[in-house]
Amino acid sequence: MDKNYYAALLKEFMDGPVSEARRQELFEALNREEWAEDWKDVIASLSLEAAPDLSYRESDWDSFIDEIIHPSGQIRPVPVLPARIRMISRKWMAYAAAVAVIISVGFFVWKNAAQEPAREDIIAKTVTTDILPGSNKATLTLGDGHTIILDRAANGSLAAQGNTRIIKLNEGSLSYTINSGDQPTAATLYNTINTPRGGQYQVILPDGSKVWLNAASSLRFPTQFTGGSRTVEVTGEAYFEIAKNKDLPFIVNVNNAAIKVLGTHFNVMAYNDEELLKTTLLEGSVEFINASTHQVMKPGEQMQLSKIGRAQLITGVDTGAVIAWKEGVFHFEKASMETVMRQLARWYDVEVIYERKTSADDLFYADIPRNNKLSDVLKALKIAGGIQFELEGKTIIVR
Repeated sequence: MDKNYYAALLKEFMDGPVSEARRQELFEALNREEWAEDWKDVIASLSLEAAPDLSYRESDWDSFIDEIIHPSGQIRPVPVLPARIRMISRKWMAYAAAVAVIISVGFFVWKNAAQEPAREDIIAKTVTTDILPGSNKATLTLGDGHTIILDRAANGSLAAQGNTRIIKLNEGSLSYTINSGDQPTAATLYNTINTPRGGQYQVILPDGSKVWLNAASSLRFPTQFTGGSRTVEVTGEAYFEIAKNKDLPFIVNVNNAAIKVLGTHFNVMAYNDEELLKTTLLEGSVEFINASTHQVMKPGEQMQLSKIGRAQLITGVDTGAVIAWKEGVFHFEKASMETVMRQLARWYDVEVIYERKTSADDLFYADIPRNNKLSDVLKALKIAGGIQFELEGKTIIVR
């Protein structure tokens, strides 16, 4: 084992996101049984680099390393630190924790190096209850008011609306198919799909456009597009991949704004508890329209609209970060405590109570898969931000 090489590889994870190939390389190296002793040396050397003036006993380190690295080479969750090691700087805690949490839980956290010493209770206190992550859940309200709970319905044909058949393709996906040869129905029928907190769903619209709904969101749409446009309404957050049709522009009505497209990929985030409505363009072009703004957007741009109607165009946006939720990841980069908690509350269907005053310095940097249990996510955030959380029933308490 080239200890310098793998120490540098581990550091890459502390400096920011890395490629999947590099992540896989570290995973394989950490699970090589014959390298278990070498990994002890690597972690110890990183600790000395992070805190060169720390006085410690070799027995403390041996105990700590033995708890992190199982003889089989598998990685265990972050253990309670020996007393003399608890006062080490949080930068070393992040290095040590990276080894444990990247592999065993599947998330990555990083934090600026300039930090105050870690409190003992950051890692020592454990979460005694747990909540599973959200899943593919939604309800569909038909034009006649009838409601179908999609996560309970069997795959296959669910209903007919006019000359359109509604088909559940699999767990988490719904399709609208127009019967070939049929003429449009005289009356326009509208359906609405709603995801609860802790739910997500995908729908393929009658024109072939695809929409992914995040938690606590809704989409209202006609069962067949007629007239001079394809118009839908959205609340919450949704990602769109619009089927091209130059004769029928696609229009998304959201709050007091409209997004007009011909064929493109974009994300809309319009939760009522967020300060800004954000429309982010990934591919193609869109027109963002409200009472005071008419802006043609280009890929990599984001239009932000405040609650008082003030619009601002942001360029050079990390579009991958914007749609991380669609790919199954929480992406926090310079995210405030409130931003983080709002996302967790929606996905895990929990409430949040603040028993401490949040600070502008409470910023989080983390990539965490959304399929983790809530307790694992809170442990990661403790490491990332040095803030204590408790989970009581379905309530997160920020202390």
